[in-house]
Amino acid sequence: MTQPLVATYAVLLVCLLATIAVAAGIGNVPALVNALVATGAAVLPTFGPVVGGAATVPVLDAAPLLSVWLATAGLVHTVGMFGPYDWVWWWDHVTHTLSATLLAALVYATFLAADRHVAGIGFDAPTLAAGTILVTLALGVVWEFLELWTRELGKARGVDPILEYYGLDDTVYDLAFDVLGAVIVVGLDVRIFLVVVEADPELAASVLGASIVVGFLAVVTIAAWLERRR
Repeated sequence: MTQPLVATYAVLLVCLLATIAVAAGIGNVPALVNALVATGAAVLPTFGPVVGGAATVPVLDAAPLLSVWLATAGLVHTVGMFGPYDWVWWWDHVTHTLSATLLAALVYATFLAADRHVAGIGFDAPTLAAGTILVTLALGVVWEFLELWTRELGKARGVDPILEYYGLDDTVYDLAFDVLGAVIVVGLDVRIFLVVVEADPELAASVLGASIVVGFLAVVTIAAWLERRR
């Protein structure tokens, strides 16, 4: 990993740890939970092993930009929980685009790895593009339902929700920027996740498929729960 990326990653981690301290200090539970999750997401995959042939190396060495990307997305989202989501009009749009590019890059790499290494699977360029965009959009829908569910659950229990839901108009914008993130990944042929996914392409494809199924079931369950609350 190059020194500038090491320095950038270190600064981002320090900032994430600072958000944990600040959230705990002011008693902002939603911000604290999001800060802890974002920090975990930035640290655990980064130092987890990527197996390639006989060698085992951490993601930090195998895909350094990925580590910085994870930390950046987590930090932007966490900082937003302290207020920018409410009073900076473009903050949510930037966050969704940044997070969507990260998710889309994982989906895109999984499709590419499956195309290369899994027998019986073959994708042409339009299928790769459409699949990446549609899966990213579908998982974005799952996220919006989770936001709605946490808001309603918070209301029911009289506590601040872990995630905020701002209404249908905001959801439409969020999904539009999710699609924009996926289009950027496909258009620029971003393969930053490929070195990680190719360590076990069949497992990656299985995890992606399971995530889609679980996401669909989550949406159905949340929708049914919301309907019963009416």
